[in-house]
Amino acid sequence: MALIPRHIRRNLCKRNSEIRVYAANEIKKIVEKVQKKIFDSPHEKEKVIKDIINLLVTKFVASTVENHIKGGLMGLAAVVGGLATDTNVLDPAVPHLEVAKQSIFKFLNKIFGAICKLFAYSDLAVQNATRTLNDSLLDIVRNHSEPRTEEFMNLLVERINTPNPFGRKILLSWIKVMHNDPEVDMLGYLLNIIDGMFNMLSDPDREVKNEAATMLSNFLRETKISQSVDYVGVSQVLLCKAALPDKLTRLTAITWISEFIQLGKKELVPYFAKIVGVMLDSISDNDYAIRKVANQTNKMFRKIVKSSNADWDVVRAILSVVARNLSSECTKIRIQSLKWIANLSLNPAEILSSQDDLLDKLLKMLLDPSTEVVRQALEVHARMAKDVQYFNRLIAYLLDSFRVQNSLLQTHASLIILQMCEHLGAERVYQKLAAELKEEKDLNFALIMEQNLAYFTGVI
Repeated sequence: MALIPRHIRRNLCKRNSEIRVYAANEIKKIVEKVQKKIFDSPHEKEKVIKDIINLLVTKFVASTVENHIKGGLMGLAAVVGGLATDTNVLDPAVPHLEVAKQSIFKFLNKIFGAICKLFAYSDLAVQNATRTLNDSLLDIVRNHSEPRTEEFMNLLVERINTPNPFGRKILLSWIKVMHNDPEVDMLGYLLNIIDGMFNMLSDPDREVKNEAATMLSNFLRETKISQSVDYVGVSQVLLCKAALPDKLTRLTAITWISEFIQLGKKELVPYFAKIVGVMLDSISDNDYAIRKVANQTNKMFRKIVKSSNADWDVVRAILSVVARNLSSECTKIRIQSLKWIANLSLNPAEILSSQDDLLDKLLKMLLDPSTEVVRQALEVHARMAKDVQYFNRLIAYLLDSFRVQNSLLQTHASLIILQMCEHLGAERVYQKLAAELKEEKDLNFALIMEQNLAYFTGVI
């Protein structure tokens, strides 16, 4: 306590702001004297400054009394000012500002820690005082050459998930400064801050939202040339963010995913199925920008997966996601799900071994109300119908469906039979249908089908 005389500490708590300013100026003078004083070792001087900072933080900033907090912030600003006017410079060739940076950076973590304690404080005067102290600190350490970043970044990471807009602004100001420092590899810390930064995209304060979006855009651009990005860890965060209700968050997440699947292909193989799920969900989004990115990414990702030679476990996981989406109410999702199955070029045995009901789901797609879904389903079936057993099963299923639901004969028969002839060859299709109808017990149904086939013969 003796480091700051009692009367100064008392004045620092006064309601009158002019008295607090006077007390802060006295603290600045104390710090300047400490800087000038010659100690037996540099550590002694550093300890004195730290003790002053600790006193201001524990007895003032951490107080619940508003005037004490304001006084503590003014005192810390005075410490920064005292360090910045370091006159203990023997070498006139050393720039004054660089000396100030070196002095202040020793105590940066403690002062920043004090600022963080006040993130949630709603009093405008306290926020203004905190902002002033923060700006003073930023002005001095901006573009600093000190490599002491680890401990400071740990403090920043600890606070990155604060929900308070005021605190987020301060954190973003420091992330920007650290990002602009050529000595700091911010992408090395990306995994630790990405979750908090994405949370800021849904902040009610537009300034926070815009600044976070800008910083994330800068980071994404730099991932293309960086070797220190944890693609797997960051992708896990992105996949979660892509499912959140906030539009900007979803758009930013799938934009990142789109880049990451090109940059970290091999590393992301275990997450292929989850990525497919996110893209299928996003192609039906209400937001046009999200739909556009999702459609482009989904198309590109099909090519990446096809050329990746992924093992069967990965393919099976993708099929599980796709099969679930075949039941979607959205036509676009059903179509894209079928395109994924076609893209994987599977045979019937692989389909059957992946999921018990997947083959049944694929057959039911032929009865879908959307003609585009039916066309896409037929393409999948045509690829598998090269197998004779599967071809026979496909014909039997269609005849059973037409027999049970006569309306389907009117709405789907033409499209299905013509498409099958196109994909599998008219002769093969007609011969099999004729053979099955020859054994048909329902003579009325057989007659209707034969009439349809006679009509289709003229069309083909």
